Amino acid sequence: MAVNMILLPSIFSFFFFVFFFFFLSLASQDEQSNNHNLLILELRDAKLKISRLESVLEERIQDLNAKTLSLKEHPKSLEDMANKSTYLQSALSDLKDHSFLADEKLNAQEEEAS
Repeated sequence: MAVNMILLPSIFSFFFFVFFFFFLSLASQDEQSNNHNLLILELRDAKLKISRLESVLEERIQDLNAKTLSLKEHPKSLEDMANKSTYLQSALSDLKDHSFLADEKLNAQEEEAS
C-alpha cells in the first residue's frame, strides 16, 4: 500500500499531462479549424474583389475601344469637312464670278441705254 501511495502522485501527474495534451490538441484543432475558416473567407473576399476588378477592367476596355474607333473615324470626318469646305469655297468663287459678269452686263446695258 505504501508503494501505491508513492505512485499515486505519479499516476495523477501522468493523467494530468495526458488530459492537458488532449485538451491542448483539441484547442489546436479548433484554432486550426478557425484559421482554415478564416482563410476560406479571405479567399472568397479576394475572389469577389478580383471579379469586381475584372468587371471594371472590361468596362474600361470597352470604353477605350469605343474611343479608339471614334479616333479612327475622326480623320475621315476631318477629310470630309475639308472636302466640303473646298467645295463651298469653289461654289462661292463661281458665284462671285457670275455676279461680276452679271454686273458687267448690267453696266454695259445701262451705258447703251444712256
